[in-house]
Amino acid sequence: MWSIWQETIRILNESAGYLLLGFFLAGLLNVLLNRYRGITRILAAPGPRPVFLAAILGAPLPLCSCSVLPTALTLRKQGASKGATASFLISVPETDVISIVLTYALLGPVLAVARPVAAVVTAVITGIVVNTVEGRSIDASTAQTTDKAPQKENGLEPGKTGAANPDDSKQGGHWLARAIHCGFVEMFDDIMGQLFIGIVIAGAIVAWFPALNVQHIVGTSFLTYFVMLGIGIPVYVCATASTPVAFGLIAGGVSPGAALIFLLA
Repeated sequence: MWSIWQETIRILNESAGYLLLGFFLAGLLNVLLNRYRGITRILAAPGPRPVFLAAILGAPLPLCSCSVLPTALTLRKQGASKGATASFLISVPETDVISIVLTYALLGPVLAVARPVAAVVTAVITGIVVNTVEGRSIDASTAQTTDKAPQKENGLEPGKTGAANPDDSKQGGHWLARAIHCGFVEMFDDIMGQLFIGIVIAGAIVAWFPALNVQHIVGTSFLTYFVMLGIGIPVYVCATASTPVAFGLIAGGVSPGAALIFLLA
């Protein structure tokens, strides 16, 4: 038990500075998005471009797989296409600014780059597939309703983008104070419990996995990827909290590629 706490404290020491930076960047990003809400109008356009932009927009956001749902619903109501919304839903939980800097601190620069890139790629592929399926459905429906009134596009009347009221973006207080409050109060409260649990789990993994000899249990074959996929899908941890767990998995003998699959799942 003592070895677990030793490893937990070591991981905390390694990640503390990066976490502080990540919380500040998260708060700053939140302020910028609230100030420039007109960006959602771009996501209402047809084609793959809004899907790619939605993935880029979602990748740095510090939201978990549950909290992203109301945000995605807001985008959809403001006119974002189904493909762009799906792309946003995929990219947001897979990574964020906090998890990226924490990945750099614990797992190195290669995974710190590979993680957001993989998140964006999988999000774009999902969005394009959704748009393709949705486009076929719309084409079939349009063929049957050519003589009827113009249909709504993306849940809105044609020509409307659903942009938020400019007054909605007005918030009191200095932007720096809002960023600090969002990052170090709101975001901190949202994820710190899970993050601490994740770090403790990582400490246990680092302490116990070498004795379990994981490489002999799951090997280094392609099967390892499916094992990590099966573990990662049902486990509810946010992108930041899963990072120290992946650190523990790698320390216990799991390959970086398999750990990346766990992070994405």
